[in-house]
Amino acid sequence: METAIVKEIISTIRQSPKSVNQIAESVGIGWKTCEKYLESLKMLGVIEETRTARERIFSFRERKQAWLYPHARKIVGNTIERSPEKPPDEVEVLE
Repeated sequence: METAIVKEIISTIRQSPKSVNQIAESVGIGWKTCEKYLESLKMLGVIEETRTARERIFSFRERKQAWLYPHARKIVGNTIERSPEKPPDEVEVLE
């Protein structure tokens, strides 16, 4: 995942909950690409999904920011695993 796109998605969702199409338009990416980013962020516990009769609404999930440590978790298929990689000296905060 590209950090710049993740930052834009989180920034957009923090303002107010939005649908996949609204987020994709705001970030400037295709809806299918946006959906993949959203699914990954949902698996990491960063965002929440609410389904209505017509659309899926994504909102930011307020919680600890431990997920920001890329060395701690990585997505492999449909699961999240711990990564044995050494953490970087500086950790970037996605806000």
